[in-house]
Amino acid sequence: MLKKGQVIYIRGEKNVVINMIEFKEGTWVWQEYEIVNVQTHKHTWLSIEPDENNRLEYYVYEPYRGFVNESNIEFNVNEKKYKLYESGNAYVKSYFGNADVDIHELCNFFDYLCEEDNTIISVENWDGEREVSIGYKIYDNELNVTEEIDKKNAKKANTKRSNDIYWCNISIFYNLYFFNGSRFINK
Repeated sequence: MLKKGQVIYIRGEKNVVINMIEFKEGTWVWQEYEIVNVQTHKHTWLSIEPDENNRLEYYVYEPYRGFVNESNIEFNVNEKKYKLYESGNAYVKSYFGNADVDIHELCNFFDYLCEEDNTIISVENWDGEREVSIGYKIYDNELNVTEEIDKKNAKKANTKRSNDIYWCNISIFYNLYFFNGSRFINK
């Protein structure tokens, strides 16, 4: 299991682990780590899970803006066919960092695989909140896990995210109060 602040290299690029969610479905357990690229500051998720032969598989995910109807068994995106690979209900077993989850929180998931290039579109439903991401497989030779802990970059990434959330909330309050709320104050 990776640690908060741990440095990993994916395809030669330095990333730092900032958050983790550990899932459990029946006897199946896997981890998803939010990582930040030290050079680009891009946030992605690294999924680590054992396959049916207990060998670890790695996927990197980023947000996907396209629409996916999870009731479909298959669909096409950019002329690529995605088929339902697996689905189920998993709960949060543990987590660390600023992950927006609670222990035992339930997640209903659908993973669609494109056999042509091994990309996956993942849909997660969290009590009515929906997250869709697209991922690609990382092979053992493309991942280097170090023992280095980079607390500075891990803290900076979470602080920036907290500041972004703070300013987003201030902006929402301002708009609601001064634009929508002003109609109600004058009545």
